Parts: sequence; structure tokens; C-alpha cells
Amino acid sequence: MTQPLKLPPHSVEAEQGVLSCLLREPTDLIPTARAKITGEAFYTLTHRAIWDAILALSDRMVAVDLITLQEHLKTRGELENVGGLVYLSSLYDAAPSAANYTYYESILLEKQMLRGLLKVASKTTDAVYTSDAKAEAVVAECLSAVEALTKADVSGTTTAKVSVGRVIDRLQAVLAGTLPPSIKTGLSTFDDKAGGLWGGDLIVIAARPSVGKTSLMVQIAQSAASAKDPAGLFSAEMSADSLTERAVGGAAGVNTRWVSHWREPEFKAFMLEGVKFAKLPIFIDDTPKISVEKIRAITREWVKKHGVKMIGVDYVQLLTTEKKTDNREQEVAYISNMLKLIARENNIAVLALAQLNRESEKKGAGRPKMSQMRESGALEQDADVAGLLYRADEEEEGGEQSRYSGQPFKVFLDVQKNRYGGVFRVPMMFHPKNQRMAEISKIDQ
Repeated sequence: MTQPLKLPPHSVEAEQGVLSCLLREPTDLIPTARAKITGEAFYTLTHRAIWDAILALSDRMVAVDLITLQEHLKTRGELENVGGLVYLSSLYDAAPSAANYTYYESILLEKQMLRGLLKVASKTTDAVYTSDAKAEAVVAECLSAVEALTKADVSGTTTAKVSVGRVIDRLQAVLAGTLPPSIKTGLSTFDDKAGGLWGGDLIVIAARPSVGKTSLMVQIAQSAASAKDPAGLFSAEMSADSLTERAVGGAAGVNTRWVSHWREPEFKAFMLEGVKFAKLPIFIDDTPKISVEKIRAITREWVKKHGVKMIGVDYVQLLTTEKKTDNREQEVAYISNMLKLIARENNIAVLALAQLNRESEKKGAGRPKMSQMRESGALEQDADVAGLLYRADEEEEGGEQSRYSGQPFKVFLDVQKNRYGGVFRVPMMFHPKNQRMAEISKIDQ
């Protein structure tokens, strides 16, 4: 016995009710409807054609009523297809009152969402049976599609009045201490000029190798976690243990590579800082060649379970993606866009490290530029705050020697893009032996 054909979720009555209300109160309800409804909300093609005709009349500043609607459809050769004047007249009477519009609209949008879920399920099923399907990519795409559906009926338009009210409420909450302020980096100049790290922002720091960008990221994560702002770190370059060794050794002021020469004071200092670090809400994922889709999924889980407020990514050019692109530059641009999306959808700060290209390493290249970010200019475009970390003495004779001698050298974090104010520089001393950055106070400069 054959199973009866199941039609996708829809409500003819709700569709008729919405269109009836629009015909009854076009001036008030058409703008309201356009803010939430699209043609795809109507399952019945007849109703979709009538909806399009109503919008076309409204766009031409023509009064919307049965006569103008009939004439428009007739001119386009669609009147008979929608049932003629008889159906249009019955449609006008479908709703007893335009006051019921909100109720009809809610049913219409709910049925549209259910049809969307069917499409997502079907697409996910097809992806699962694809020969080269990767589980994490399929799951990420499915979650993203479902999340998009849940937000589809929410208008992205906000009035100035509503927006100002929300901003004032947020600022008052920060002042009252009921809402956390920005995340402090531990760099007073940066926190003063950029306001710290804010949820929803992408912060990019690019540098040449061996200048201390990983150490800086770890220190910022430690500063955040010490202030009870949980932090997550994605390390595609080194293991979680190596990152922890660097963090604890730096805080203790000891060189862990010289452990065979340690005496009791060094061991005590390391153990003391190790106990402190173990208590910090820091989470580390050291998956090599991790995909940005997996970072998105893990971050969502960290935010949900641990309340993570920021993540650090070391570094962008080592990340991969499941999305097929024509070249590596497009791939990095996509990764950059995804990192910005991760920041916004989770309302967390994303600190992304990046490498500068070979041009920045040539002799006499001088102070690095944002355009020298390796493989992508999209990082600068997507970033809310972007800075370059470089040695202050790199143009001086003997500068390279200080870099490899193990002696401390001066570096600048040169913030060349700042959506919250002007550009600025943060002077610091990098100590290679214990992999630690120390900000130089204005008095010391």
C-alpha cells in the first residue's frame, strides 16, 4: 500500500489571512509585513504571486485595493492564474478583521521555518552520504543553517530610539557593575587607547617570526583569566603543554629550556606560578591544522559550558577550512570572515595572530605595513583593531644579533587600525629567555 504524499508544512488559511489584512489596511500593514515576510513565506504559488503584486503596487506608490490589484495582475497576464477577480474578492473577505494580522503572520512564519528545517535536514542527509564528507564540516554547516533559520524572522533593522536605549542600558549596567566591562589586556597603553578587548570584536596582531606574538597572546589570556574572564586558546603551532610551559615559566621569570641548571629557587618559583596557572579558567586546543569550522564549534561549546569571553588563535595562516576555494588567498579571506562571525555570534573578543609576508623580512624593509600580512588583506578589513608587532632596533646595525643572542630587545605593538579611536604604539621589552613581554612605562621611555 503506497504512502500518501506528505506536503511540506503550510497553512492556506494563514496565507489568506495575511493577504486579506494587507488588502484591508495596506497603508499601515504593508511596511510591517515587508520587515519580516518574504515571498518564500508563502507556500502556495498563487498567494506568492499576489504578494509580489501588492509589493509592486506599493513600490510604485499606487493605492492597493481590489481594483488596482486586479488591473496589475491582468496587465502581467497573471489574473487568471491566481483565480481571477472572484478569488481576489474572496481573499479580501478571508479575514474578519485586520486586527488579527499578527496572529496570521506568526503562523505563516512558523510554517516557513518548519519548511526550512526540512530543507536543512535533506541537505544534511545528502552531505552525509557524499563520499568525501567530513563529519565536523557537515555538523558545522547544519548548525549554522539551523541558527540562520531561528534568526530569519528577526528584522535586522533597529530604530535610533531603540538602539540608543540599549546602549544606555548597557553602559549603565557596566557602571553599576552588573555587566562586565571590556577585557583588560594587561597593557595599560592598549587598554587606555583601545578600551581593552570587547565582545564581538576581531583583534589582529601580525608579526615576523620570533618577535613574541605568541607570548603576548598568552599573557593577554592570563590577564583576562586572572580577572575572571575565561579565555580559550587555539594553538595550531605548538602543543598545549608547550604553551603552558611558556606561560608558567614566563610568569615565574625562569627559562624552562635550562631546567637542568635550575636550583631550588627556580623550582619553587615555577611550582608557585604553576599552581596559580592551574586555577585560571583557560582552555587550550592544540589540534594541528585545525579548521575554522571546528574552531567555531569548539568556541560555541566553550561559551556555553564555561562562559568563555575571549579566544586567541595562533595563527591564522596555519588554519584550514572545509570550504572549497580557488586559491589560498581566498581561503584565508574566508577564515578571516569566519573569525569575525565567531566574535559576533558569541559576543566574545577574538584575538587572531598572523604572519607577515617575506617582503617584510628583506633588509632595509623598515617598519612593517598592514599590507604585508601574508596571503590576505581581508584580515585588515575584517579587524576592528589591528596592530603590527616588530623590533624597534631592526633597522639599526647589530639589531639582528640582539634578536638571536637571547638578550632582551625593545618591540613596538603598532596599532594601525582602531575603530574606537586613533592609532598608537605600545612600547615593550621582550625577554626571549623566559618568553615574556614587559610594557615600558612612559617614565622609562
